[in-house]
Amino acid sequence: MSAALRLTGFYGEGRDEATAECFRDRLYVSQFVESMGRDVTRDLLNGYLDRSAEHPRGGTADFLPRLACALRTFEWRGIAFEPRRACEYALSLLDMPAQRRRTRSYNVQLWSDALDMQQRVRGSVEDRYPADPAALLAELEREREMRRHEASDAAVARRAEELDGNGFESDGYLIRPAATVREILDKANAQHNCVAGFIDKYASGQTDLWLMRRASDPDAPLVTVEVRGGTVRQAFQSHNRQVTAAQRRFLSDWCEAMGYRMPTGGRMRALGA
Repeated sequence: MSAALRLTGFYGEGRDEATAECFRDRLYVSQFVESMGRDVTRDLLNGYLDRSAEHPRGGTADFLPRLACALRTFEWRGIAFEPRRACEYALSLLDMPAQRRRTRSYNVQLWSDALDMQQRVRGSVEDRYPADPAALLAELEREREMRRHEASDAAVARRAEELDGNGFESDGYLIRPAATVREILDKANAQHNCVAGFIDKYASGQTDLWLMRRASDPDAPLVTVEVRGGTVRQAFQSHNRQVTAAQRRFLSDWCEAMGYRMPTGGRMRALGA
């Protein structure tokens, strides 16, 4: 193993931390040498060191164990792969921007998760080296949620028909009931809120979900509104931001027209709270 490490020439400015990482994870390096051979391992480690020097604060630590996890996923799932191609792809993930509050090496973890999720959701792994693992994971999560709520889709459509007469348009805004499970899931993803957790309650009639939009752009998400027991329980923009004064006036006009009640306080609790 020491001979394999020496092949990489662990010297040079900006490589000290990555070199220490390789020695810290020498067990993984040994496994790579054993499973992929000395040449592939040497090129892998040299590539890792180069990228660590290019991104000194980019968070490349834990790259080796995350890569080992991804390769084990290939093996566990019985997915054929070419070691050099897999290593080159893993190295390319270190060149991608880091996810929020994550390191660049976390992109390799997302790759591993995407491989596993494809098998679980789609029954096979068609995209072994996705261009954007995070985007693929988000797509797979939506597919999984859609399948989980498929039984509720017809009930959601019926609820939308029942509530459609209470739709409203005024002052450049409109509001209508959520019509499909897919629409609710897309809304939750676009606005980063917990509205997807209300699907079953909406389908069973325990609560009502309304989508408030700009009349000039009726397909763009704006405000999610929950009405329960004839009272507006929650009304929020993306990331659970409070509605604006103009949006609140519109909601008050809508409630007055439909016989709903608005909270008397100036603020409402977050969606899902």
